[in-house]
Amino acid sequence: MYGDNSGVIVLVAASEDESLSLLECPPDNWNASAVVVISTSTNCRKTDLLQTPLLFRTPSVALLCPHAPRKPHSQSRPLFRVWAWKPFVAADHLVDLGDWNPGDFSTWKRLFVDRFDDMTTKIVQVLAQTVDRPLFYRDSDGELKGMNLKILRAMSSVLRFSLNVTGKRGSWTNVLEPVKEGKNDIFINFGLMTPERMREYHVTVPYLLEGYGIMLEVPPLLPRWKNILYPFDLNVWIATIVSAISASIAYHLLYRQYEKSLINNAISIFQCLLSRSAVVMPEPWSIRLFFLIWSVGAWILNICYTSNLIAVLSIPVFPKKIETMQELQIAITGK
Repeated sequence: MYGDNSGVIVLVAASEDESLSLLECPPDNWNASAVVVISTSTNCRKTDLLQTPLLFRTPSVALLCPHAPRKPHSQSRPLFRVWAWKPFVAADHLVDLGDWNPGDFSTWKRLFVDRFDDMTTKIVQVLAQTVDRPLFYRDSDGELKGMNLKILRAMSSVLRFSLNVTGKRGSWTNVLEPVKEGKNDIFINFGLMTPERMREYHVTVPYLLEGYGIMLEVPPLLPRWKNILYPFDLNVWIATIVSAISASIAYHLLYRQYEKSLINNAISIFQCLLSRSAVVMPEPWSIRLFFLIWSVGAWILNICYTSNLIAVLSIPVFPKKIETMQELQIAITGK
């Protein structure tokens, strides 16, 4: 009807007692952009109705009050007069828009006037944290500066209201609570938009989003010969060699009555580190148990080394992002 995508809610106040329950206690999720209130009471209290919390939370508001009482048994339509409320004008806050006529109120701007086009009498109280560089902070001389302060001053120059900005340090709760209590009008710092705060405060669309991340320097590539030693730390290499030598000596002491050569016994121990099976398995179960324990340990060391070596030598390759139609055709057809 009015050439605007926003919906219009029409409230009919049959009696003032019934209408004030909704107007005085709006729902928490109330986000209507425009409301038309039609009062059928001959004693239409325009000032009280237009200052109710629900209408104060609605950007566009129009009130229709009976202009002339309808005569008994009259077939004529009742006459209504359209009213608006400008809370910050220097003169009369109540604005008379004239008698209701569909032809005269055929546009959105004609029915819903800008209620905040004149705020010369309003002093906006702002309390903000001064630790938000470059948004809001104090310079070396103690003067308040920042991008948020520039935004407030730009708004005040257009809407013609005065600013009283106070900066302080402290918790975010100490800054938010005065707004909730009505001591301050605006909080213009970073704040998490939690469901509880969304119910208690009117929050604008964020105009700045910040993110935090951890950045590490990419280490330089190692020489090829160091890649073989890289999977294990120096202490692990020393412990592995000492364990292998100790296991070779212990195995030789247990098995020397069957195999006299220390070198052959040491080769059998070192074969386990390379995942090579033993050629001859000793018959005594005590020696077999010792060999089994060492084989399991060597198998675990071999897996750890091989896995880390693969991770070091492998170069991850990520698919290239398709940016042209030719690349898309090649990806589909392979030609």
